Amino acid sequence: MPRIVPATLLALVIAQPVWASDETVAEICKENTTMGDAICDCLDEKAMDLTEDQQAFLKAALQQDDAETERLRGEMPVTDLMEVGMFIPNAATDCASGN
Repeated sequence: MPRIVPATLLALVIAQPVWASDETVAEICKENTTMGDAICDCLDEKAMDLTEDQQAFLKAALQQDDAETERLRGEMPVTDLMEVGMFIPNAATDCASGN
Protein backbone atom coordinates (compact mmCIF):
# COMPACT_ATOMS: atom_id res chain seq x y z
CA MET A 1 0.00 0.00 0.00
CA PRO A 2 1.56 3.36 -0.99
CA ARG A 3 2.20 5.93 1.69
CA ILE A 4 0.90 9.44 1.27
CA VAL A 5 3.21 12.20 2.45
CA PRO A 6 1.34 14.86 4.38
CA ALA A 7 1.32 18.20 2.57
CA THR A 8 3.12 20.01 5.39
CA LEU A 9 5.98 17.50 5.40
CA LEU A 10 6.25 17.71 1.63
CA ALA A 11 6.35 21.51 1.83
CA LEU A 12 9.21 21.36 4.33
CA VAL A 13 11.18 19.00 2.12
CA ILE A 14 10.63 21.14 -0.97
CA ALA A 15 11.59 24.32 0.91
CA GLN A 16 15.02 22.95 1.84
CA PRO A 17 17.90 23.90 -0.44
CA VAL A 18 18.69 21.17 -2.95
CA TRP A 19 22.36 21.40 -2.05
CA ALA A 20 23.20 21.98 1.55
CA SER A 21 26.54 20.76 2.79
CA ASP A 22 26.61 19.55 6.36
CA GLU A 23 30.21 20.71 6.54
CA THR A 24 30.85 24.05 8.17
CA VAL A 25 32.33 26.98 6.29
CA ALA A 26 35.48 26.46 8.38
CA GLU A 27 35.81 22.82 7.34
CA ILE A 28 35.29 23.60 3.66
CA CYS A 29 37.65 26.56 3.86
CA LYS A 30 40.38 24.44 5.47
CA GLU A 31 39.96 21.69 2.86
CA ASN A 32 39.91 23.97 -0.18
CA THR A 33 42.00 27.05 0.56
CA THR A 34 45.37 28.04 1.96
CA MET A 35 43.94 30.72 4.26
CA GLY A 36 44.86 28.87 7.44
CA ASP A 37 42.83 27.56 10.34
CA ALA A 38 42.41 30.86 12.22
CA ILE A 39 41.10 32.73 9.18
CA CYS A 40 38.80 29.85 8.23
CA ASP A 41 37.42 29.68 11.76
CA CYS A 42 36.85 33.44 11.69
CA LEU A 43 35.07 33.20 8.31
CA ASP A 44 32.85 30.49 9.73
CA GLU A 45 31.86 32.72 12.63
CA LYS A 46 31.17 35.70 10.35
CA ALA A 47 29.18 33.50 7.93
CA MET A 48 26.60 32.90 10.67
CA ASP A 49 25.20 36.34 9.78
CA LEU A 50 24.46 35.19 6.22
CA THR A 51 21.18 33.62 5.13
CA GLU A 52 21.02 29.89 4.52
CA ASP A 53 21.21 30.40 0.74
CA GLN A 54 24.13 32.80 1.11
CA GLN A 55 25.96 30.25 3.25
CA ALA A 56 25.27 27.58 0.61
CA PHE A 57 26.65 29.93 -2.06
CA LEU A 58 29.74 30.64 0.05
CA LYS A 59 30.35 26.93 0.59
CA ALA A 60 29.92 26.20 -3.12
CA ALA A 61 32.26 29.06 -4.02
CA LEU A 62 34.91 27.79 -1.60
CA GLN A 63 34.59 24.33 -3.16
CA GLN A 64 34.68 25.83 -6.67
CA ASP A 65 31.38 24.10 -7.41
CA ASP A 66 30.43 26.08 -10.50
CA ALA A 67 27.22 24.15 -11.11
CA GLU A 68 25.93 24.92 -7.62
CA THR A 69 26.92 28.57 -7.64
CA GLU A 70 25.23 28.93 -11.03
CA ARG A 71 22.06 27.26 -9.72
CA LEU A 72 21.99 29.57 -6.71
CA ARG A 73 22.58 32.62 -8.93
CA GLY A 74 19.39 31.71 -10.73
CA GLU A 75 17.38 31.43 -7.51
CA MET A 76 18.74 34.03 -5.11
CA PRO A 77 17.76 37.71 -5.10
CA VAL A 78 20.42 39.97 -6.62
CA THR A 79 20.86 41.81 -3.33
CA ASP A 80 21.67 38.53 -1.53
CA LEU A 81 24.17 37.61 -4.24
CA MET A 82 25.81 41.02 -3.99
CA GLU A 83 26.02 40.71 -0.21
CA VAL A 84 27.67 37.28 -0.28
CA GLY A 85 29.91 38.39 -3.15
CA MET A 86 31.21 41.23 -1.00
CA PHE A 87 31.34 39.02 2.08
CA ILE A 88 34.03 36.77 0.63
CA PRO A 89 36.83 39.33 0.15
CA ASN A 90 35.76 41.65 2.98
CA ALA A 91 35.40 38.96 5.65
CA ALA A 92 38.67 37.30 4.59
CA THR A 93 40.47 40.64 4.85
CA ASP A 94 38.88 41.39 8.24
CA CYS A 95 39.80 37.94 9.53
CA ALA A 96 43.37 38.19 8.25
CA SER A 97 43.77 41.54 10.04
CA GLY A 98 42.30 40.16 13.26
CA ASN A 99 38.92 41.91 13.10
